[in-house]
Amino acid sequence: MREKFLGQEHTSIQIMALNLPQGQRPTTNLRDGPGAFTVRRLFVFIKEHLEFDYLEDEFIERNFFPDRIDRDYVLDAPGEYYRSERFLKLLIRKGRCKEFIECMHDMNHNVVYGRIRNFQNFEARTAWKGTDQR
Repeated sequence: MREKFLGQEHTSIQIMALNLPQGQRPTTNLRDGPGAFTVRRLFVFIKEHLEFDYLEDEFIERNFFPDRIDRDYVLDAPGEYYRSERFLKLLIRKGRCKEFIECMHDMNHNVVYGRIRNFQNFEARTAWKGTDQR
């Protein structure tokens, strides 16, 4: 969603970043668990490239669906994109994003894992140290 802020159009996340004190970056809630920021930022890309139907058995084996309600919530969605979307939302809500990233690495899902690694490397290179970088 685009909004007007200081005479220019920005997304909501950009506006949140503009409202932060100088030197601070937007962060996710720590209860979301490690990897949640990465999954949230790459949500659309992962949803579109996950190949959920192919990996479904692996996700079940790794116990990403701890109870029947969660499993039914994800697997009863009408299409692969909807299942992927619900699965990612469940991962974020349950704080299991780091395990998902490890699963993508273990399963050699190069499209998704490659983008995740590129994003994480970029974030590590551009991380603010809290000092003035003039």
